[in-house]
Amino acid sequence: MRDVKEILRENGNMLITVGNKFELERGNADVKIEVSSPFERAGHLYENSDVIIFLDGGTGTLSEFYSFLNNKVETDDKKKELVLVNIDGVYDKVIDDLRRRYKEGLASKGEYYFKEVRSPLELKEHLEKVENKLNNAEERSKVR
Repeated sequence: MRDVKEILRENGNMLITVGNKFELERGNADVKIEVSSPFERAGHLYENSDVIIFLDGGTGTLSEFYSFLNNKVETDDKKKELVLVNIDGVYDKVIDDLRRRYKEGLASKGEYYFKEVRSPLELKEHLEKVENKLNNAEERSKVR
């Protein structure tokens, strides 16, 4: 996953780690925010990010992805970008499960609320598009 972190920094983006003391000690983020619980972590991540990138992770990562995805669907939040970095198919089962749930009428078409990328290069290209979109929106708001 080092390639993903390098791409973020090469493009002038900050890497923010939100976690417990152990997670912060082993990371090399630009900004480190210590929290006491997974719920507090999720809140900080969602509130303080334009783009939330999900690398291969454990149950906490999956919990956050589903929680953020559900929030985007329920609130039709178009401001936050959720990106699944699906290198080597690590998230194939998650995406297949979302498709199945949609097909069975159990969920909205969640695929429309996140972006799947399959390589660091594809992530870089997507982040450039998001950055251009954010910059254009910022310029439009200054003109008003």
